[in-house]
Amino acid sequence: MKRVSFDCRGKRFISACLLLVLATAVFLAGCHKDKATVTPGEGEIVIYYSNASCSRLISKIYTPQHEQTVELARELYAKMQEGGYEDTIPAVAADITISDISLSGNTMSIALQGPWDTMRAPNRMLFLAAVTRTLTQLKDVDGILFTMNGEALTDESGNMMGVLRSASFVDNAVDNPEDYREAVIALYFANEAMDGLVKVERTVVYRSSSSMERIVVEQLLRGPEDSGAKASLPNTASLLSINVRDGVCYVNFDSKFITEVLGSYDYVPVYSVVNSLTELPNVDKVQISINGSSETGFQRDILSFAIPFTRNMKYVEESQ
Repeated sequence: MKRVSFDCRGKRFISACLLLVLATAVFLAGCHKDKATVTPGEGEIVIYYSNASCSRLISKIYTPQHEQTVELARELYAKMQEGGYEDTIPAVAADITISDISLSGNTMSIALQGPWDTMRAPNRMLFLAAVTRTLTQLKDVDGILFTMNGEALTDESGNMMGVLRSASFVDNAVDNPEDYREAVIALYFANEAMDGLVKVERTVVYRSSSSMERIVVEQLLRGPEDSGAKASLPNTASLLSINVRDGVCYVNFDSKFITEVLGSYDYVPVYSVVNSLTELPNVDKVQISINGSSETGFQRDILSFAIPFTRNMKYVEESQ
């Protein structure tokens, strides 16, 4: 795992504060929450700006005038270019303009024009983070596909960025972005038939003090971003605790892990967790418990939690 740093206004910031997690590349940002959490009311939306030091996003409540999705997106984009509210500056440069917006399914395509290549890397990443997080709040929009000056956007390594989603953002970076790293993890989600598993690789940005085991389970709870994969765990379930001792990962969920299971096959959530965690080099087995007790399990597939589970690949579809 390596750290990637940029120079922004005389200071060095690791791109973890400005990296978005995609299955194909790492190139955007998780961003700092305001000290007071802002919650939009009826008819309101959260708009993202930059702080003065170009190190994080700041959210502000806004009441838009338009209702039609494309016109609303144009209005919000223009509002992000204004900035200057209290402690904010625009994350969206005034000279990067929209030439076209279209909506296909739940993906919004935005064609932009302007001096993109002359922008500093942190500013470009902050720009993409602000626009993506703002516009994916719209009810018809799950992802954004950007083009710039007629060409698809690429990351610093030349890889195409593809569709950007708000769900791709991981834990928010706080005061010391140098504490953040990046890694590729393997996750096993449900297949489309919900009777097996598919392996998905996802790049995550995480705090160096964070538990990789917790990150894996939290990403499973977050759900898949790719077509061909479905959620394997109920997103209403909560991870109560997780730790590793002597190669055994002890995972403690609340009761919703078993009461709100998705689909008809209990082995899907169990081996989604087990196979994902045993991809980590320090995990050989997984002990699942519910509210601190392993004296339970799934009844339909007779899966007892009394003893640790080992890796089981028979439910995993082969890659196409």
